[in-house]
Amino acid sequence: MEHKTLGVCRIARLAMAGLLLASWLVTTAMAASPALHEYFHHDAGSPDHQCAVTLFTHGQLMTADTAPVLAVFAVLLLFWVPLLASSEFSSADLRLGFGRAPPSFFSLR
Repeated sequence: MEHKTLGVCRIARLAMAGLLLASWLVTTAMAASPALHEYFHHDAGSPDHQCAVTLFTHGQLMTADTAPVLAVFAVLLLFWVPLLASSEFSSADLRLGFGRAPPSFFSLR
């Protein structure tokens, strides 16, 4: 059952990557060919037309804002680094406490 879900996840991931690649290629082709852009958008020649193709053509790509990324980094730096520095691994083996031994029926002959 688990093997099937891994296969489905892999296929879904590949399908999503294929769709994103196809959309990027179509947007690039429409940006390179104004006739193809007008085929999909009839008002593509008007100056007030805005879509992903015109933004891509003018170099106005949408990017993520970096302020939330910096805020998350600052929070991690302030709170997680001291926690990691204070955590130490024990060098003693505490699986069996002091004075503990295997059950007595193992020692009977």
